[in-house]
Amino acid sequence: GEEIACQHVIVATGAWTGDIEAMLDISSPVVPQRGQILSLKQPVPPLPSLRHIVFGEAIYLAPKNDGTIVVGATKEDVGFEKQLTAGGVAWLLTTALRLLPGLAEASIEQMWSGLRPKTPDNLPILGKAPNWRNVTLAVGHGSIGIALSAITGRSIAEVVTTGNVPAILVPFSVERFS
Repeated sequence: GEEIACQHVIVATGAWTGDIEAMLDISSPVVPQRGQILSLKQPVPPLPSLRHIVFGEAIYLAPKNDGTIVVGATKEDVGFEKQLTAGGVAWLLTTALRLLPGLAEASIEQMWSGLRPKTPDNLPILGKAPNWRNVTLAVGHGSIGIALSAITGRSIAEVVTTGNVPAILVPFSVERFS
C-alpha cells in the first residue's frame, strides 16, 4: 500500500464505508443495499401523461429526453451481492405496470444494479469522525445520495475549511448510533 500524506480525510466511500472505517477504528452502521433498476423505451406513440417523474408507493418512473423511462428501484438487504434477479426485475415491471398500464407495450432497453450505502434510520452520517480531528464522514446516503450531493458537499466543505460543524449537520452525527 502506498501512503499519501494529507491534512484532512473525507470518508465518502459508499457501500464500502466499513472497510475504511475499520482502518481508522471508527464504527458506523453503514451496510450495502442492492438496488435493481431498468429502463424502458416508450411505446409509439409515446405516453403523453409521462412528462415528469412519477412516484408510486415503492417505485419511481423517470422519463428521459431520449424517450427512455428509468424504473427504479428495488431496496434489498443482500450484502455485497449485485447480481440482477428475475424476482427483482419482475417486481419492477409489475409495479410499474400497475402504476402506468400504458407501459405494457414499452420495450426493455437496459437493466442494471448497484450498491447503496444504507444506515438503520435511512439517513446519512455527516460530520466529524469521533476521536479524529482531521477525518470527516459523508456516508450512508442510500438511494438519495445524488439528491443530497450539493448540500452535503457544501456542508462538509464548511467542516473541513472552518473546523465547525454547521447546525444542519448535528442530527446526522455518527454518534446518534452510540
